[in-house]
Amino acid sequence: MSKRILLGGMVILLIGAGPALGAGKNDGGAMLIHTTNAEAYTSSMQPCGTTWDQYAPATCEDVVTQADLGSDSVRQLVWYVAAFHPDADPGVTVVFFGHNHNFPPGEGWLDTWNFCGPDGTLEVADAGWPEDVNAGNSVAFGAPVVDDHFFPFYWFAAYAFDGIFMEIGPNPTGGYASFVSDDNPGFEDVITRFGTLRFYEPGETVCPVAPTVGACCLPDGTCAILLEPECEQQPTLGQYQGDDTTCDAISCGACCYWRRQEDSFFRSCVVTGMTDCEEGSWAQWKRWIPVQGDSVGSNWSTAGTECGTEEERETKWYCEDPLEIPNPTEETSWGRLKSLFR
Repeated sequence: MSKRILLGGMVILLIGAGPALGAGKNDGGAMLIHTTNAEAYTSSMQPCGTTWDQYAPATCEDVVTQADLGSDSVRQLVWYVAAFHPDADPGVTVVFFGHNHNFPPGEGWLDTWNFCGPDGTLEVADAGWPEDVNAGNSVAFGAPVVDDHFFPFYWFAAYAFDGIFMEIGPNPTGGYASFVSDDNPGFEDVITRFGTLRFYEPGETVCPVAPTVGACCLPDGTCAILLEPECEQQPTLGQYQGDDTTCDAISCGACCYWRRQEDSFFRSCVVTGMTDCEEGSWAQWKRWIPVQGDSVGSNWSTAGTECGTEEERETKWYCEDPLEIPNPTEETSWGRLKSLFR
């Protein structure tokens, strides 16, 4: 019980209160269901080891979604698989998922099940898992699974009959499925590509796609195409310009803006895109000064410009410091505000 409580806390810390926005290294991944019709399950098999190695799909197109062995006396081996595009660079610490099926409840058709992962891997399953389709599960790996494009994270041995299906999908707790990355802090990518296995008829596979990337304005004034967390986290500390943006369309340069610290206001600077600086997206930083319903503060430089040190910025035309700061609680005019930035 203590391990389960500990893992529950770890999963909460890793995935937070809900899915992250944007796209990380596991974006575009899929959760698929794979089986083998070469032999029925026996207790001597190693579903997370040599048996998986023997029957693992080489590509998404090789995933077997039609089960032809299961009966009321023969158990079919079934895997839940994390799948990633060949161009991806995945790194997974937690899988958050649920499933649906039509096995008759309480009759033992789902005979045996367990998770896969490195030493130290644990699961947090809701009460009733796996028979209750309203119960979800989380598998937290003992060590990150890195740069593996097809790996099992769960398996079942099931008796079955014609018409039975299994499909992986969102965890009912939260209503979504996700992979948590091995970044620090971990980045949670919501997964929308799932597989379905059917007994004695074809199932479905929705293959993974390449992760979403975009233009990243770097502190030296240059631009690079990166994943959002690669752009904004250490050591890059850049400014992500949006999914599918390109460096050809983005001008990166120094952007000066007002920063509030307690009751004082300071001129600060960050390298970002011209549109991001001039058209108001800096409101997301919550560092603007509202005056009579307006906001004042941002001023963009030119492409390729660095912010430099605070002392260097004082000599730049786009980062003049000090400037007169109006008291947001006092009456003022828009003309007076505009004059501060001429």
